[in-house]
Amino acid sequence: MVLQLRKGVQNASALGTELDGVLGEAATARTLGHKTALEIRDLDECATKEEICTALCHQLGMANPVPDAVRSLRKAYAGTQTAVIDLPDELAAKALKLGHLRVG
Repeated sequence: MVLQLRKGVQNASALGTELDGVLGEAATARTLGHKTALEIRDLDECATKEEICTALCHQLGMANPVPDAVRSLRKAYAGTQTAVIDLPDELAAKALKLGHLRVG
C-alpha cells in the first residue's frame, strides 16, 4: 500500500512512525523523501554512531532523532574517523550552513 501526502504536509516522518506503531507486527511503515549524503571528517577515534546522531539532533534542532542517519563510520589517518551521513535535504542544508559539528 502506498500513501501519497500533499505537498504542504510538514511532519511526514512522525506520521510514518505513528503508522508503524499502529500496524505492529503485521507490516512496517516508512517515509520516503529526498536525502543528501554528507561526509564528516576528523572525528575522534572514540566517536560512535550514537554520539554522532545525538550531536546532529542537538545542533540541527531536530525534534526526533534520525536513527539510521550514519551510513558508515571508518578509520582515517592519524587516529581520526570519517563518517558518511544521510539527511533529508532541509537538514543537510542546515548542516552545511553550520560548517562543523561538535561531537561528544
